[in-house]
Amino acid sequence: MNLQCERLRLALRSTPPAPIARMPAHELPKAANDNHGIWPLLPFPLGWYASS
Repeated sequence: MNLQCERLRLALRSTPPAPIARMPAHELPKAANDNHGIWPLLPFPLGWYASS
């Protein structure tokens, strides 16, 4: 068990951090639905809930 924990610590210590993808501020994110824009967030009507 100690050997497994030590190997895990070594693997976590030696793994380089993943680069953070940055987008320029003037570019809008590409929508996944390809409808030429991001759909707006539409709130639920009063009295409606998302859970059952």
